Amino acid sequence: PTGYPNNEKLIVKRVGNCLVLLGNDDGAFTGTQFAVTRFLEELGCGWYGTDALWQVIPDSPTISFAGMDIVETPKFISRGTNRLNSGVFEELAQRWYMGGVEVATGQHYLMSYVGNSHQTAHPEWYAKKADGSQLYPLGDTAAWPDIYWQFCYSNTGLRQKVAETVMNYFASNPNCMVFSITPNDGWEFGTCQCAACACYANDTDLILAFGNAVAAIVKQTYPDRYVS
Repeated sequence: PTGYPNNEKLIVKRVGNCLVLLGNDDGAFTGTQFAVTRFLEELGCGWYGTDALWQVIPDSPTISFAGMDIVETPKFISRGTNRLNSGVFEELAQRWYMGGVEVATGQHYLMSYVGNSHQTAHPEWYAKKADGSQLYPLGDTAAWPDIYWQFCYSNTGLRQKVAETVMNYFASNPNCMVFSITPNDGWEFGTCQCAACACYANDTDLILAFGNAVAAIVKQTYPDRYVS
């Protein structure tokens, strides 16, 4: 099986006197490795933790693979967490079939990639009070990470800036299919109170409108990618 970002698949199959273990290894896929793990699971192997106590490796004088015919496609295009896919858990994550298409996801991504460094040049990107004054002082270096703060998510310039940030990342990371544009945590008193943002019934509608607007811009250049 080939192709990326679609057609992720593994095959464990007996063909005559041969055992075939293979999968789609295009792009970020590791299908052949998953096929080996899947075969070992059929023999009774199991991985439930990082220590030997939590790993089951049967001791058998013979191995039988009569009649094996397994073809599997994951139900989710991307699988994993920031903590599980790194460090001491990385090998365990691979045994659990973590992987799939490459994604750039996490929390507070807008804060990390846009930040508060544009407050002087583009104060209109940042949350305002109902009277139009800034909700947070310009140049307030403590705004991140010590204070939860938000952008003006209805601002078209901000949406364009975020879209450009996403597209620049895709250009440098061709296997990445999903980029997170997660806002800051939900402190409702920090939401922008300008007239444009106030037109939305609630914070959720505002954030969804922002995400859809960014996605529409990104789609013009990268129609097969996603924002989350």
